Amino acid sequence: MNYSKIRPLMSRVLIKKLVPPKNVSKAGLLLPDSKNIRYGLVVDVGPGSYNEDGRLTKPTLNKGQYVLLPDYGGSSVPKQDPKQEEEYVFYQDSDILGVVEGLDSTDKRL
Repeated sequence: MNYSKIRPLMSRVLIKKLVPPKNVSKAGLLLPDSKNIRYGLVVDVGPGSYNEDGRLTKPTLNKGQYVLLPDYGGSSVPKQDPKQEEEYVFYQDSDILGVVEGLDSTDKRL
């Protein structure tokens, strides 16, 4: 599925979940990660929602921002290819815990 063709509605945001690299021992054993930090990349943002006065309230997030995600929630976008590793999820703008400053795609923590 081409995720660039999915446009979030209202105050929803489309997030690409980022999975930190797995820790593997020298013997090849997978080591559990004690820090379960969930990062995501904002792929697209909806136009916002209307308040009680009928005015449009724009979302607080922008495309390209790295965000901290809650442990639960969101609506997963179905994968078209079983080999696809990326996971895309819709969240409400208000469900995002925070914006992570100082991260980019080359950061080793992702």
